[in-house]
Amino acid sequence: MATETIEIYAPIAHCLGMGKVRGELEDLAFRHLDPEAFEEIAQTIESKRHSNEEFLDEIRATVENELRHEGIPSGGALSGAPKPASPLGRVWRYA
Repeated sequence: MATETIEIYAPIAHCLGMGKVRGELEDLAFRHLDPEAFEEIAQTIESKRHSNEEFLDEIRATVENELRHEGIPSGGALSGAPKPASPLGRVWRYA
């Protein structure tokens, strides 16, 4: 079922513009297909979360200041989110 989810249902979700659902499906399936790799990646992501959030905050502030300087309203719409573990797992396996 996990392989079917990654090969069939996640791509369908992506084609339907449901990126968040795709990521959740891939994460759930990856967790079952390769629990050790999933856990290692999840721990790595979590260990770097604080420094990544600080970096994103700095970038966000810089972009908002530049937009403001150019007279372009940002409306505070700039945001960032951590990458899910499943796509990183695919990259990790083939590296």
